[in-house]
Amino acid sequence: MKKILLPTLALLLALAPTAASADDLIREPYLQLGNAPLFGYPGAETDQIRVMWQSSNRDVNQFDAYYRESGDLLWTAIPDIESEDVASGRFNFSVTIDQLSYDNTYEYRIDAPGQTFQSSFRTRLDPADTSPFTFAAYGDSLDPDHAGDFDDVVAQINRSDADFAVLLGDNAYDHGTHHDFDARFDPAASPAAVEWMSGHVDYAGVGNHEMDTDKGQPFRSTYANPIPKAGVNAHAEPSADFYPEHNFSFDYGM
Repeated sequence: MKKILLPTLALLLALAPTAASADDLIREPYLQLGNAPLFGYPGAETDQIRVMWQSSNRDVNQFDAYYRESGDLLWTAIPDIESEDVASGRFNFSVTIDQLSYDNTYEYRIDAPGQTFQSSFRTRLDPADTSPFTFAAYGDSLDPDHAGDFDDVVAQINRSDADFAVLLGDNAYDHGTHHDFDARFDPAASPAAVEWMSGHVDYAGVGNHEMDTDKGQPFRSTYANPIPKAGVNAHAEPSADFYPEHNFSFDYGM
């Protein structure tokens, strides 16, 4: 019989991933644009979307991701699921779906332990498309103690024909912590918001309340904005004194 020293066994147990469960999920899958180039730069010939979710379990192998064009029967597997340790006990997972046709409808599916999430979205208008479009814009939008009022606002947006939303800052009171942001993703407290974010992009601007915590780190972990690089994917970029995710541009139609 082979002997294993107790300290070695303890280390092995500590490193072993714990069994995943549905209770591990902190934030259900939602949409962001991700680091998309502006029109006219390489990669902008087609559209993209980023699907994000958050778990307390670090094991990336617990998830499977798929997408398909609306109306197709077969799903296409997305092999590369990215993971990021964003805070104590929080792990972000995401997939970027690229080479999508503009102004087209797609579906995505995330298989998680004990549950499956599926939703659809419409890509942006082509840069040459002069069609009118509608978007919602609002700020100072969420106090966890009044999540119901916030959800009522998003419910109204859901009933509109808005294609996306622009968040004008102060998106999580009081201090833009991870916990403050969680109220936006709570299916019990904010069901309309969870429904909206599963199929639409919130383009988020940072406010002073978000900057209260680690200079906006929870904000940057929650939203995946374009990261401008002058001459590469954007016309200009902020100076080194500013976070690029706080100063970005995106295109939608002409």
